[in-house]
This record gives sequence, C-alpha cells and structure tokens, in this order.
Amino acid sequence: LVLALGARLIERHRAANLGLSLEEPYFRRLLRGFQGGAARVRIVPYSHAPGVAAIAGLEAITARVFGGSAAMTVTAPVAYGDDADVPVGADTALVALFDASATPEREVHGAFLEALAARGAIPVALVDESAWAAHWAGEPSRIAARRAAWQRLGDDAGVRMVFTELAAPDLGRATAAFEVALADG
Repeated sequence: LVLALGARLIERHRAANLGLSLEEPYFRRLLRGFQGGAARVRIVPYSHAPGVAAIAGLEAITARVFGGSAAMTVTAPVAYGDDADVPVGADTALVALFDASATPEREVHGAFLEALAARGAIPVALVDESAWAAHWAGEPSRIAARRAAWQRLGDDAGVRMVFTELAAPDLGRATAAFEVALADG
C-alpha cells in the first residue's frame, strides 16, 4: 500500500508539472483543426496580382500553417492608394500580401494596414520577396535593407510581418514566422 501510494503521488506530481505547453506553435497548429472546422484564410493582395507560382507558394504555406483542409481565398488586388473595398469577414486569418519590389510607404501601405485594423481585422502581412531577391541576388544588403523598411512599416502599423519568396518558399521558415505572427496577433 505504501508503494502504491508513493507511485500515485509521483504520478500526480508529474502530471501537474508536465513540461508541455499547449501554447507552443506545434500544439496550436494541431488544435486549430479541432476548433470550428477547416480554417479559412483570406489573402488580400495590395497593388499587384500574384502569379501562378506565388499562388502555389501561398497554398503550400497555408496548408502547413493552417492544416491541409484549410480553405484559402485570394481576393482581387486592392488598387494602389485604395482601401475602401477590402472585404473583412469572420475568416480565421486575414493576410495582406505585398510585393517587396514596391517601396513601403507609410501614407499608402501603412494606411491600408491601419484601415484593416480599424475594421476589426488584425492581419498578418506577407511580403513576397521573389522578384526583389531575384533582381538583387548578388547584393544581400539591398534585400536586407528592403526587408528592414517593410518591417518598420509593419511595426508602425502594429502588424506582424512575414517575409518569404513565394515562388519557391522555405516552408519551414515561413511556417515558423507565421506561427510567431499568429501567436502575437
């Protein structure tokens, strides 16, 4: 009886002090599939239409982050300087999509992100670096400078930024960046 009581106390202690946090990205990703059915993800491109390769990259990232049954919708691109017709619904996630080739402007891109936030949608912004990285492949400092400029814009707007080359995404890095952005958002 003493051994059984001792084993029970040890079991209770270990169960209470289990070192696994359900707030870890892995567990959040697993739990998303059980909360309200398939995830819905709305991609809102700003001032550019993503190509076929970019759409394929978005689908791969969406499947990794939100699960294979996630429903991804890419809306019509929002025109430069416009934010009036952005559809904001009860989607699981709203992702504003920017092209890194565009110079981030506080008055335009920042205003777009702030307008989304004002409507109750706190988006994650994804910056597609495919064209910019291909053009400046020999000059990593140019790529880093553009990324820093977009990051400052996101910080000013209070929006988490994710950077990837959608034409050939590094799924591990993109998934980790989305997990951090979704946890903080």
